[in-house]
Amino acid sequence: MMTNQDFSHTLSALRKECGISQRTAAEELGISQALLSHYENGIREPGLAFVVRACDYYRVSADYLLGRTTEREGAAVHPAAAPGVRSGRQLQRREATEAARPVIHAVSLLFDLLSRLENTTVLSAAARYLSTAVYLLLRQLYQWDPAASLGQFSADDDAISSGLGDAELQLSRGRYLLSLRDCAREGANLSLPNRETLRHEFPAAYPYVSAIVRDTEERISSRMEE
Repeated sequence: MMTNQDFSHTLSALRKECGISQRTAAEELGISQALLSHYENGIREPGLAFVVRACDYYRVSADYLLGRTTEREGAAVHPAAAPGVRSGRQLQRREATEAARPVIHAVSLLFDLLSRLENTTVLSAAARYLSTAVYLLLRQLYQWDPAASLGQFSADDDAISSGLGDAELQLSRGRYLLSLRDCAREGANLSLPNRETLRHEFPAAYPYVSAIVRDTEERISSRMEE
């Protein structure tokens, strides 16, 4: 049975394990440092919205955060035991949705920021860059099942495997960067909101975006150390 002590201890331990200060964690979770301190010390209990954000931020299941299991990914639940879930396929779809949620929020925030430039060239270039990446992911997925086909992959397989797909991705990236440069030269306002402003303007998306930035930079840093 979950106790407030279980939750507060786990919440504090996860933050320390990540090497994140209480102030930084509070900012990125969208609450005050004082309130986070109360949560970590068991003085107050959070609402459901905070629990969800904390789970996404620390990449653990709600069961783990609430002290209901020692498995960080959560205990396996048989479909018949889960209310409203009738099949394993539905569970898989829920897992897929959760896996995609950070990216969905990040892309939404990105395009909201890009729209403030009021420059359709930049928006189109960004969309082309992302759509190329999605195309390559889809094509690579379908290559594993020759019997299946979207009926739309007309580009030669050898052209893709030889690196032309990756070249198109890099070209799209270059066009995006050049469009940003041209936008700045035209006098567009490129003053972006700081972390505090982002956190207030995008309270639901900010923890996901923050986690993506942190995870990606950790991976890049690890490559530099190899």
